Amino acid sequence: MPRSTFRVATLNIHMWGDVKNKDNVERLIEFIRPFDLDLIAIQEVMNIKNKLKTLADGIGMPYVAFGEGCSDRFGNAIISKHPFAEETNQISTFKEAEERAMLSVKLDSKHPFIQDNKDVQFHSIHLDHSREEYRMAQLIDIFSQTTPSSKDFIMGDFNALDETDYSEDYFNQIAAVRRKGHWESPKSEVTSFMKNEKYIDVWRTLNPDSLDISTCRFNTRIDYIWQRGHLSKKWRISNCNIIPSKKITDHELVLCVFEQVQS
Repeated sequence: MPRSTFRVATLNIHMWGDVKNKDNVERLIEFIRPFDLDLIAIQEVMNIKNKLKTLADGIGMPYVAFGEGCSDRFGNAIISKHPFAEETNQISTFKEAEERAMLSVKLDSKHPFIQDNKDVQFHSIHLDHSREEYRMAQLIDIFSQTTPSSKDFIMGDFNALDETDYSEDYFNQIAAVRRKGHWESPKSEVTSFMKNEKYIDVWRTLNPDSLDISTCRFNTRIDYIWQRGHLSKKWRISNCNIIPSKKITDHELVLCVFEQVQS
């Protein structure tokens, strides 16, 4: 008998545009559908022209939650095969940058993963793209509004680096590119904060030896799945991979698979 799985992912969809800003909805459907996901967190969602519903219908996931970020039509979303038991949106009150937010859901489902991990909560987050101090302020403010669960998975585009992802040469190249572009120097304050808050970087945990990897067009890893709290002993994370989006969007998909443990 095959083991039961529960599959989640995160992807920044680039405001429904590919790397050349051409409409990507149908190609997103073709890209995402084969992964047979249970839930996906998406960022840079323009909630216009029924595109969110078109994506959800196309990938066979009928339950959609949208949370506004810097406007009532731009924010984060979570699409699910399973109904929502709870749904909340925390918008940062930090005013020195664009408003950013975190959308949170709990599921109501007979799926064994949800039954065995009843309090599990999934979040879709997107932080500022320009400055680490802004990201830190947004994250701390959002956390102050959030009711933690015993099991939390925060997924999304943090726009933040972890220096341990890179060899010395690669990290120096990142710094050089940023100096040339008059961009902030590479920093790891946000990812250090997450670790200090007892969150585990799922991709890094499952891929401890990988270096110089990227999830975005700037050749850095800024998209994460963070876990806090222990799963039921009946479940384990079997793999977490970065899947190239083939320029359908300017980010890569991060996929995490939970697998039921055979007794």
